[in-house]
Amino acid sequence: MISAKEALRSAKDNLPRLKGEVLFLAAFALFYLEDFNIFSNPHAFAFVFGAETSANINTVSMLTTLAGFIILALMYQKKLFTISEGNGLLVCCGLIVAGGAAWALSPLTPNPMPLQVTGLAFAAFGHLCFLPEIVKNLAAIGSTKSLITYSLVLLIMAVARPIIDLMPAQCLYVYLFISPVIMTLCLRKIPPEATARVKLQKEAEARVPKALIATMIALGLLMGLRIVSSGNGADISPLANSLLLAASAIACATLAILFKLNFNRLFYLTAFPLMCMGLLMFIVPGDFPHLLGNALFVLGQSFFYGVLWALYSYLVRYSSFNYYWLPISAAIGSFLGRVLGIAGFRRIVELFGDHSAEVAFVLAVTVLLAMILCTGLCTRNNMRDGWGSIAPGDHDFTLDPFDRNCDIAAANAGLTGREADVLKMLARGRNAKFISENLFISKETTKTHIKRIYRKMGVHSQQEVIDSIAKMSEHNKD
Repeated sequence: MISAKEALRSAKDNLPRLKGEVLFLAAFALFYLEDFNIFSNPHAFAFVFGAETSANINTVSMLTTLAGFIILALMYQKKLFTISEGNGLLVCCGLIVAGGAAWALSPLTPNPMPLQVTGLAFAAFGHLCFLPEIVKNLAAIGSTKSLITYSLVLLIMAVARPIIDLMPAQCLYVYLFISPVIMTLCLRKIPPEATARVKLQKEAEARVPKALIATMIALGLLMGLRIVSSGNGADISPLANSLLLAASAIACATLAILFKLNFNRLFYLTAFPLMCMGLLMFIVPGDFPHLLGNALFVLGQSFFYGVLWALYSYLVRYSSFNYYWLPISAAIGSFLGRVLGIAGFRRIVELFGDHSAEVAFVLAVTVLLAMILCTGLCTRNNMRDGWGSIAPGDHDFTLDPFDRNCDIAAANAGLTGREADVLKMLARGRNAKFISENLFISKETTKTHIKRIYRKMGVHSQQEVIDSIAKMSEHNKD
């Protein structure tokens, strides 16, 4: 029985961690709301740029964002990445506020557009600089808590976005000024020990999983197709959008945490099929199929990003990926795919018309190719880094690192459960006699398992098995 004194001491010890998680939840929610207002909120676009020009600003915003991510990548290469840490956050906050100030001053000039676009560039770049800090904190709390935090953020968004849409112009301006300041204060107040274990490895190579880059480019293409193909149809209401965000929050937490689906199933067998089905609905004439298509796409896209944040957390926390380079590189892939999707599909629409059979055929073929890519990425099982077979809700990987590497190798090779048990003992140098006695199987059965393991892993000896696991440990060490 724990005494009251011990319980009080335990609560006191956990207070900094709890404080850090609450502050990060607030900062993450403000980050998402800010992202919505700068890049996606039509109400904000119409207010800042005017209703007559807001239709083209979405494209300008997207290109500005792509340029911003490329600049951030170049900053990393030049060793200037510390802008995302410490006092650098104040600079980023200042850029966002300066962007809002440019928007406020633009009506006073004879030609407001240059100042408006400059304000957009300042606000966008300052906002993007917060991305590595968000990923660092996600890695600090782990993948399971990242999923829970994201789900809570979506629920906050479901309530806040309709309120923002109803804000008068003056209140929206005030919000755009205050939001980045509060977000910066929250991130700076998080106790340093909360993220102490997450290192930005300056000497590490600038790397990102190839399967993730392919995934992000495919995501961008689908998002670009949606922007063009849904441009002239009925869109879902703010209330329906809020309900979809809430549904995504519940689905993300349920499938990842309760059912413990792995990253492959969450990405390629859940999120992508939902988005592809949504796009296919745009082929069907009428407002209802269009509304249903938009709803399915929003549901899949929101789900995708929840899994993506958890993947960032896993790769940084357990596979020593750089929390700056990883999300920036992935975002470049996403926005590059989006630009290609919008430019290519708009050209096709211009050639054949909005509702022609040729446009519907191109959309259907593109969706089919995206699904084939998803199937290939899923069955490929992400061999280099092994993340595809990991379940982000599986108790945050409390396994011993050696056992975790063995499980990844077993999943990649398609080993059965018993073969995976044998692999762990082989990798520790145990002989067939020891394995058979400890697993309570015959020596002949043990030898059969070993032969199958060698064949599936493409090795020829126990030493090669040991070397393979050792290379994984070296690759993933902190």
